[in-house]
Amino acid sequence: VYPHGQLGIGKWVTTYLGTRFMFEGFNTAYKGNNYKYMSLHGDLLLNLNSLIGRHKPDRLWSVSPYVGAGFAHSVFNEPTAWAGLYNTFRISPVFGAYLDLQSSASQGRIFGDKGHPFISLSAFAGLYFSLGNEGGWSRQELRIVRPDRKSYLPEGEIVTNKRFIDNTFVTVG
Repeated sequence: VYPHGQLGIGKWVTTYLGTRFMFEGFNTAYKGNNYKYMSLHGDLLLNLNSLIGRHKPDRLWSVSPYVGAGFAHSVFNEPTAWAGLYNTFRISPVFGAYLDLQSSASQGRIFGDKGHPFISLSAFAGLYFSLGNEGGWSRQELRIVRPDRKSYLPEGEIVTNKRFIDNTFVTVG
């Protein structure tokens, strides 16, 4: 168990699909040696609560699995893949707590070793802060044109952000 630090910025593009960019730094051990480790990666998040149910801005807990890619650095730079579960716990309309359970995988050259994969399992806890209007969603008409040239509106709702800053968040852990 080693101390970790995490800083990120993200945006919910729709009520269930989001992106984020993360910077992480921590100390780790690999084959009996201690290393300082830093990474920068982008993730694609899928909010299961909003995808399966309807979007509720005042929901207390949300879970979002994600996948991502980026670079990690210790002795060498190396492409790295991420996957995890991003859990948020709403405290107020502008901030809340989060628990990020993640794993990352790389070839292991990051520590000067060749051919031995490095897999990291991490848990981050911290706070998130919402920028702009957290509920700034607007309905959009999505017209579909059939082969007989008649248009119709499909079932369900298509929602997008009203302003760019709406539904943007910052995480510190």
